[in-house]
Amino acid sequence: WRPKALSIAAITLLSLYLLVPTFSSLESPLLPKKKINLGLDLRGGIYVEMEVELGEATKTRADILSTELGRFLKDEPFAPTSVDRESAGTGIQLTLKDPDHAETLSRWLDDNYRGVLQEVRERRTETEVLVEMTESYIEQNRDLTVRQALETVRNRIDRYGVTEPSIVRLGSNRIAIELPGMGDPERALKIIKSAGRLEFKMVDESLPDATVRQWVAEVREGGQVPEGFSEEIVRE
Repeated sequence: WRPKALSIAAITLLSLYLLVPTFSSLESPLLPKKKINLGLDLRGGIYVEMEVELGEATKTRADILSTELGRFLKDEPFAPTSVDRESAGTGIQLTLKDPDHAETLSRWLDDNYRGVLQEVRERRTETEVLVEMTESYIEQNRDLTVRQALETVRNRIDRYGVTEPSIVRLGSNRIAIELPGMGDPERALKIIKSAGRLEFKMVDESLPDATVRQWVAEVREGGQVPEGFSEEIVRE
C-alpha cells in the first residue's frame, strides 16, 4: 500500500503545484507560467448570443450586384436604361431599350454571372428582365457574412483586452460569446455591438468641381455637418 500512497501523494502535490498560478497571484521563477483557463462556471462572467441579420446582408449583396451590372453593361449595345433592386425583395430589375435585346442580355448574364445570377423567365416582359441570385450563391454569401461577423466580434473583444474569451458559431446565423470574469454587461454589449461597416459607393462625377466646392463651403459656413460625416472630413 505504501507505493500506492506515495503515488497519490506525489500526484496531489504536483496538481497543487500546477494550480498555484491559477488561483494565486504569487510570482516566482520556480512556479509554472501557464494558468488554467477558467470558464463561466468557475469564474462567472457574461454569456451573450447574437443573431446575424442575413436578410439585410442578402439585400446589401443585391444592391452591390445591381450597381456592378449597371457599370459593366453601360457600354454594351444592349445596355439597359436602368438596373435597380426590387424594393420589396432581392431581385434585380433591368429595363430594356429594345425588346429584341432580351435574349442577348440573357446570354450575356449567363456567360458572365453563371452560378451567381439567374433570370426569372416567367417575369420577363417586353421591356423588363428580372434576375435573382442563385440559391447556392445566397448560401455562400450568408456563410461569408456570419464568418465575417464572427471575426469582427473577435477583433473587437481582443482590442479591448478581454482575457480568455470564447467566441463560437451556433447553427447557421448565431454567435455565442462567453466573457469569463467580466462583470459589466453594459460594457460588454457596447464592445460587441459597436457599429462598423465599410462600404464602397459609386461617385457621381457629372457634377462640376466648382459646384462641389460651393456645397462644402456652404456646409462650413453654416456649421452643419451631414449625418455620417465628421467635421474633419468635410473640411478636407
